[in-house]
Amino acid sequence: MYEVTKNLYDALLQLQLSCAGTYIWIDAVCIWQANVQERSSQVELMDDIYGNAAKVLIWLGVSDAETSSVTGLISLLASMPEETVQHLEKQMRSVDIENSEEGDPLEKLGLPGYWSPVWLSLVSLFRRSYFQRVWVLQENALAKEAHVYCGVTSFPAQNLWDASMFLVRSDLGGDLRELDRIVSSTTVDKGFVGMTSFIIFFLQLICHASSRSTFLDQFSFLNRSRNAPSDAATLLATLLFLTRGFKATDPRDHIFALFGIVKRVAKIKGFQSLPIFADYTNTTSEIFCHVMKLILESTGWLAFLAFVPHRSMQSIANMPSWVPDFSARSQIPLMWLAESKEVPRFNAGKVHHSTGSEFKVDRHQLHLQAQHLDVVSDLGETASQISENGVFEDVAKLMLKCPAKYATGQDRIEVLWRTLISNQTPLEYPAPECLAQSFSAWVKFSLMKALNSLIMQGGDVGAYVGARLSIEFLAQADQTQILSGYQQVIAEVTENGDPTAADGTAVYRSMLQRRMLPFAKIFSKVGGGRRLFGTESGWLGLGPESLQVGDSVWILAAAPTPFALRKAVDAPANAYELVGEVYVHGAMHGEPLERREPQWDWIVLH
Repeated sequence: MYEVTKNLYDALLQLQLSCAGTYIWIDAVCIWQANVQERSSQVELMDDIYGNAAKVLIWLGVSDAETSSVTGLISLLASMPEETVQHLEKQMRSVDIENSEEGDPLEKLGLPGYWSPVWLSLVSLFRRSYFQRVWVLQENALAKEAHVYCGVTSFPAQNLWDASMFLVRSDLGGDLRELDRIVSSTTVDKGFVGMTSFIIFFLQLICHASSRSTFLDQFSFLNRSRNAPSDAATLLATLLFLTRGFKATDPRDHIFALFGIVKRVAKIKGFQSLPIFADYTNTTSEIFCHVMKLILESTGWLAFLAFVPHRSMQSIANMPSWVPDFSARSQIPLMWLAESKEVPRFNAGKVHHSTGSEFKVDRHQLHLQAQHLDVVSDLGETASQISENGVFEDVAKLMLKCPAKYATGQDRIEVLWRTLISNQTPLEYPAPECLAQSFSAWVKFSLMKALNSLIMQGGDVGAYVGARLSIEFLAQADQTQILSGYQQVIAEVTENGDPTAADGTAVYRSMLQRRMLPFAKIFSKVGGGRRLFGTESGWLGLGPESLQVGDSVWILAAAPTPFALRKAVDAPANAYELVGEVYVHGAMHGEPLERREPQWDWIVLH
């Protein structure tokens, strides 16, 4: 008698009907999980086990009422002609709401309409626990052949990977993420729909192709050193970021689950493997520190400090502030929003070729060259507070302190919307001017959402607006006429419907949702886990939620983006803790370094 989980029991019940007489290797059964030595030795064999398997069986769980329609949609998406995919890619990624085609682009291509419930059913499938486990990447990427089982329904795994490619290329996966949040009225970002299987798709390419994959090439901006282990380190770092927020019973498996892929790719591509091995006798903190040290020293620059999530998202104790908790979900590094990553968009530290001499790791301390830029003086609401409550009062107060014309010569409202999205889209840098109108609709929708909630609860609109006059003052002073205040939103809502009725503003709300979507999609990627801030000298930036007044902004000699640091307690004067990566408008290409003689100081991160 052997005890198994209910999920495995359900799978075995189904597989005994479809795979009768077949030998099946199941890690939960075939590995003695309680024995540390056996677990460590078996992890080292995983690339051979899955790479030599005749077929890998993917069990998504028992079927439900939506399974049949979803599998049909997956097959449809997987079979889309290339020209159709290219056309939809152009339409869905457009940020120009004025010149976009009328009508639903999905329906025009014979797909279910944008608001069809089958898309939410697809979201539900990709939100199943299978796609949240870090070990599934290796199991599938190394497989010669894979087949999906969802209850009694089964289909080739290739259909799933191809459908995910469609979702990514068209950016429909991002739209579905926003649709899921709107329909479920949640501010929780559950991630890009279909991302796990999309990652598997590309990992299959590099694990089975004979030539270097564009998957590695597009992340070449991360590799600033040309020493032997740098390719493997870049791949490992890339996978660690892509799998942030994935689940593993043991946090050390966030590292170990990727070893098989890195080993296989190193063997195929002919570059040196990393000198790291699975060893469950080491603590999580020891392993994470060792891996981060190896990545920094192998690649030769500090861009990877952007992987560090803010403290509230970390759960591993006794780690230096500059070492990421690889088991935690982190905000997207600013450099990673760009779809083409061969050339860095930012170069705050004027990094052209890092030799690694700009920093050194001494046990748990990171010594680095940096230049102080400014001190944080004001904070706006967090992105989640804005999305959830539609409140911009602290942001408005911050912006009223800024001069009408920013240091770059731009109007402060333009600087505001550009800063909120780090002045970029996946395809363009700087962000196109047409996004200003989408930003305008996004602000209106947020304010209307707050007002609707207040009205439905029987609140006093006059008192509510009267307590939030900063947004009114800022809107009235806006020469660009992009920003709206509560009074303007109330007037437009009243003109377009009855705000006191449950669905009295449905048409107006739907129009705003369509117009705001280009800006909202980018803000959800960039803004997640961040907040607006101002500095003593008037810089405007976007930084981590955990940012505090008094934190300092630094330009690092071996990093493309600035970072916020906090004085370390009971430590020397040059000792700091890492708070996180920041965007500073007008300072992302070394402009402050050009205005004065650069003075690089050696500081220490604890």
